[in-house]
Amino acid sequence: AFGRQAASLPEYKYSDALRSAGFVWEVSHLNDWLAAPRDYLPGTKMSFAGLADPEDRRDLIAYLAVETNPAK
Repeated sequence: AFGRQAASLPEYKYSDALRSAGFVWEVSHLNDWLAAPRDYLPGTKMSFAGLADPEDRRDLIAYLAVETNPAK
């Protein structure tokens, strides 16, 4: 969710890399993460290869911004 600390859901088993990342999810982190998760955060267990197209990333980030908005 936007504005939430990375790896902050207690019931999920995050990779050590994500648990120690120390950032809050916002546009720039999501864009870099979605482009190439394993390059952005080596050691992640994310098997997603990434979205190469910047427009696809922009559209997905816009969707996530609406759907994960805590004020919703």
